[in-house]
Amino acid sequence: WRFLTYQFVHVNMEHIVFNTLMQLVVGLPLEMSQPGALGTLKVVIVYLAGVVFGSVGGSLPNPTSYLAGASAGVYALIAAHVSTLVMNWKEDGAVYEGRNKKSKAVSRSLDPLIRVARLAFVVTFTMFDVSYAIYNYYSGVKTNTGYMGHLCGAVAGLLVGIVMLENRKVETWEVKLKIVSICVYLLLLLSTILWHLFGTDTGYFPASSHADSCHYVVDANYSNSNLTVDHTHF
Repeated sequence: WRFLTYQFVHVNMEHIVFNTLMQLVVGLPLEMSQPGALGTLKVVIVYLAGVVFGSVGGSLPNPTSYLAGASAGVYALIAAHVSTLVMNWKEDGAVYEGRNKKSKAVSRSLDPLIRVARLAFVVTFTMFDVSYAIYNYYSGVKTNTGYMGHLCGAVAGLLVGIVMLENRKVETWEVKLKIVSICVYLLLLLSTILWHLFGTDTGYFPASSHADSCHYVVDANYSNSNLTVDHTHF
C-alpha cells in the first residue's frame, strides 16, 4: 500500500504547498474539460495511474530509497493535457470555428490560442525539468528530487490519458492508439513490479535474528548486580 499512500507524505511545508498549487493549476483545467462526474472520475484514474507507476518505476534506480510527495500524480496530469489535445485537436478546432461563424457561445478552452498555450506550457515545463535534472546530474549537485518518478508519472499520464479522457469523435486510428497505449502501460507496470519482486535485493526480509540462547550474559566473577544485557538478539 505504500506504493500508493506515499503521495500523502511530504518532506516539508514548501513541498506540499507546491504540489497542491500544481494540482490546482494543471488539474482544474483538465477536469473542467471532461464532462460531468464521470469526467472527474476519469481524471482521478489518470492521476492515480501516475502515482502508482511513479512509485514502482521511480524507485527502480534505488529500491531502498524513501518515497514522498504527489509529484508523479502532478506530472500525470500535465502529460494528460497532451493526451486530450492530441485526441481532440481537429474536433475542438471544428467546433470552435463552427460556433463562431454562427455567433454562438463557445468555451474558451476550444480557442486555438488557448490550446496552443496549453501545449506550449507542457513542452516548456518538460524542457525545464529535464534540463534541470541534467544540470544537477553533471554538476554533481545532490538532490532528493525523484526525477525518475516524474518521468514515470508523465508516461503514465500520457498513456492512460489517451485511453480514459474524453474523445469527442472516435476514429479508427484512435481506437488502435488506445489499445496500444493501455497495453504499453500495463506491460511497463507489470515489468516494474516483477523487477521489484525478483530483480532487486532490498533487504526488506532479513534472516531471523532469533536465538535460543539466553539474552543475558553473566560473568561468573561478578554478582547478579553486574548483570549485562545483550541486545544483539532483540
